[in-house]
Amino acid sequence: MDRLPQYTSSPDEFLPTLLSDKGFYDKDVTNLIVTDQLWNEIYREFAEKYPSGKSIFDSCLMRILNNGEHAMLLMRFLEKGDFTIHLSTYCYYVELLGTLPLSAEIEEEILKHFSKIEPRSASLTNELCRSVVLGLARTRLWPKCLKLLARMKQQVTHSNAVGLKRDAVCAVIEAAVRSGEYNTAYDLIDVLGVHNFEPTNAVYHAFTHAWDQFPDGDLEHQFGRLLGAIGKWYFYPSETMVKHLLAWISAKSNNTWKSSPTQLDDSGVCKVTGVLLTPVSFSLKEFNKLKKTFLDQVLIRGDIFLHTRPEEFQMFCRFLEMYAPFDVVIDGLNVWYLSGQHARNLDVVLHSLLRERKKVLLIGKRHLFREYRPPSNPDLYTFSADNTTSDDPFMLYAALHSGRKTNIVSSDRLRDSKYLTGPEMKNIFFRWQTSRTYLPQIVNRRLTLVPPRVYETKTQKNNDVWHIPCDNMEPMYSYEMPDTWYCLYKKK
Repeated sequence: MDRLPQYTSSPDEFLPTLLSDKGFYDKDVTNLIVTDQLWNEIYREFAEKYPSGKSIFDSCLMRILNNGEHAMLLMRFLEKGDFTIHLSTYCYYVELLGTLPLSAEIEEEILKHFSKIEPRSASLTNELCRSVVLGLARTRLWPKCLKLLARMKQQVTHSNAVGLKRDAVCAVIEAAVRSGEYNTAYDLIDVLGVHNFEPTNAVYHAFTHAWDQFPDGDLEHQFGRLLGAIGKWYFYPSETMVKHLLAWISAKSNNTWKSSPTQLDDSGVCKVTGVLLTPVSFSLKEFNKLKKTFLDQVLIRGDIFLHTRPEEFQMFCRFLEMYAPFDVVIDGLNVWYLSGQHARNLDVVLHSLLRERKKVLLIGKRHLFREYRPPSNPDLYTFSADNTTSDDPFMLYAALHSGRKTNIVSSDRLRDSKYLTGPEMKNIFFRWQTSRTYLPQIVNRRLTLVPPRVYETKTQKNNDVWHIPCDNMEPMYSYEMPDTWYCLYKKK
């Protein structure tokens, strides 16, 4: 693969300044006349600055361009000149072509250069795969993007890092929807969900645009399938997007379907329709499966301890065997940093729980217990993990080990793909977490414990009525669940 020579000043820092001086980033860039002479000037100045790096001029320049038309002019210049065009240059070029309004000419240009990339696609990095996908997804050969996404996913497996990119997956979903390949689209929506990515607004717009071509009899089924996918993965579309979707189905159904903003009472009853939302529940069988999967997938995977030293985990297991079960497990550092009154935060939470005669486990790292001395109480237990240990898995495993009725105290929603894999286990995990988590919140400068919600905070259908939670785009803490709801029901 192309590798940039090492310089004291990076070409990626020098070229943007050079292009800015030449007018490429002017407010009215349409007035800029881009000629071969201008490209030659840029090349000469680059070569003077980086005499031994002239060979990577094409890749560096194409990567920082932000205009598809300029990219086409640069490619013409490079192809006419005495340049060795790198694979990465073609990839960035295809991405930039994808930003242009699609025409037969643009599509053929993308496909022409993809034909130069495809034979060497096995050597593409995740970054270059993403670039190719963003352009190729606009064309009739979009199914070839599936292989590139698979390569990105494969690299994730090998490196244990997130390599799939949300915009790349969403671009292929849009292409599948445009082509009527709905099963492929929903398979890729599952990929988004597994990696905790939300669909972009463009994905939702692609669905409604495609549905405009459907006979009326198909609309309700297709719309319900999309809402079902949103609920399955606990997606929270923006309030603006939810309004768009609801207005669209209302108009297409000749107002047979009506929608309204609504509120829910503490038990989950809609104040507009009177419908009770799905209670949060999970069976003993599901709980045991979650417990086993969590240990196998999170703490131990192929005998490799991902978040702790083997000795520390064995010590933790002995601790649990001696003192578990607990009524409540507290994420100590999470509560500590909830506000500037660190010690008071923990004091308030502990005193509240110990007054109720709860058996409490406080988990933190060593530096926490150097700064905080917990109150002396026979119902309070503490476990101090190494400073380099990820303590969230310890907290969750202690709660799961203690049993189905154990609660946790944390303001972290823990929507991290590293914890569990696959749609079934994520769904069980979210239901367990929602029903067992007390959220510490600062209200009027006072810390309070908000009890677990008794209903599922997800898009759902009950008694032929849809309820959709959405993101109102107002600032929200990571632990907060959406409180903005809309209901959709058939007019009687």
